[in-house]
Amino acid sequence: MNKEIVPQINLTDLEIIGLQSITYSDFYENGRESIVWDFSVYDDCPLKGKVRSGVYSSLSQKGIVEISLPEKKYNINEKGEKILNRYYERGNNYGTLKITPLGYELLDSLNLIDADGRFL
Repeated sequence: MNKEIVPQINLTDLEIIGLQSITYSDFYENGRESIVWDFSVYDDCPLKGKVRSGVYSSLSQKGIVEISLPEKKYNINEKGEKILNRYYERGNNYGTLKITPLGYELLDSLNLIDADGRFL
């Protein structure tokens, strides 16, 4: 990554809290390769409601975090009809979060994490 790009990405104090919450997840077992369940982050994150949602949305828009959303029970077809999502009932219907390579590069440049990707 171009070193000139990293300093141009600013993190707010709340975004740093959001990133810390990812690394504090019980499922953050593989360091920089970890993909964690959203509930494991959100349950312990001190940010709540719209603030938390806004922080993770901002991190996603900046390319610092990738978020996968859980399956919806129903989808709307092209006719506007509600249809049952066949993937919904497969269990473990949660979303996931992961810090991107850009995110780790930014955190490294700010000296906020160790070699395993954990906050200092």
